[in-house]
Amino acid sequence: MTNIPLASWNNFEKSIYLFVEGEFDKEVLNCLFKDDPVIVEPLGSCHILRPVSSSPFISKQYSFFLIDRDHYPYCASVPTKLETKDQLITWSKRELENYFLDADFLTQLPKNILNAAKDEIEERTLEICQKRFFCDVADYVMKSLRMEMRIVWDHLGSDANKCLTREVALKALLRVSNDSKGLLKQYQKHHLNDTSLRTLLNLKLDAWKTIQTGTIQLTEQAEIKQRFNYYHKLMAGDLTDRLVLGKGEWLNMTDGKKVLNELVNNTGFFLNDDTDVDVAKQNIVAKQLLQVPGVKLPGDFIVLKKKIKRRAQLII
Repeated sequence: MTNIPLASWNNFEKSIYLFVEGEFDKEVLNCLFKDDPVIVEPLGSCHILRPVSSSPFISKQYSFFLIDRDHYPYCASVPTKLETKDQLITWSKRELENYFLDADFLTQLPKNILNAAKDEIEERTLEICQKRFFCDVADYVMKSLRMEMRIVWDHLGSDANKCLTREVALKALLRVSNDSKGLLKQYQKHHLNDTSLRTLLNLKLDAWKTIQTGTIQLTEQAEIKQRFNYYHKLMAGDLTDRLVLGKGEWLNMTDGKKVLNELVNNTGFFLNDDTDVDVAKQNIVAKQLLQVPGVKLPGDFIVLKKKIKRRAQLII
């Protein structure tokens, strides 16, 4: 995490500061804004960036905060473009790495860096994403349950002054489990007998063992199955087990960091002999791609550049 004194953040001059989550984001976006008055700095995860972006100590004129999406709320609309709330910007895809899984984007690299055709890149990406597909689906289910329970808990019982006795605290916890039910039930229930679903259904926290089973709405098997089916259908386009190019949201929702790492280390990418071995290979590939003359950028990259350049033109 970059150590930037809060007291100095209201004294930005001649530059826009774009705060991001990690080093990959910094290196890639520094290339994207190499000709612009933009300084990119990593601050840490979205759990740090979100509250900092609304801090009264932050200059609203000179700063933006860009975060990964990571989570797609249960039964919410799927984003198709960058989302902006004040100074906080959220990618439409799961994370920055997902943009580099696009074969049309990647194959703009010169042949001395990438010696693979578009169909080879697509097939290899599909193979990697298929291998981790059900793990990704299960992960989204767990994230949705955790997020909803956290929201309800923050509303009902997280204030210590409201939980001064065992009885009151337990009552608040039971209300969390009861009020956190998914509200939309339009998806039919399907029985799935794959390993990842069985593993998910068997996950039980010790903390819940003292609470009567009938009150636990979010950990009921029917609720978990329904959510599993929802994310399965969202990613794959239907409830079949095989991913298909151009169908579903799997390319946007898969774990981009892990998929891109495996892709660039196993699919015809070449680096010069003097490459710094301490730098991740995907970082180099991404930076090289953005430096290709006339490269056709993803739509979100273009929107981000326009948004920040527009602000820079107004105040610098």
